[in-house]
Amino acid sequence: MEFEFHITVNNLKLAEKDFFVNICILEQVKPLMIVLDKGDYINQSMCTGIIESTGLFANCERVRKFISGRCMFG
Repeated sequence: MEFEFHITVNNLKLAEKDFFVNICILEQVKPLMIVLDKGDYINQSMCTGIIESTGLFANCERVRKFISGRCMFG
């Protein structure tokens, strides 16, 4: 089963954005910089990746470990 995940962070400073992109490249996930038309958080940095596993629970657990093991800004 293929599972695509998206992680969005907001309000990164310029130096943090560069760091974020470099971490994404190292982790082989795709970095995206999104600019919304309106809202509380117009500028959003996001990464997206694909995990292959046997089931939804296993995929969720792998994403949780990805996030907790690489918490960069907080």
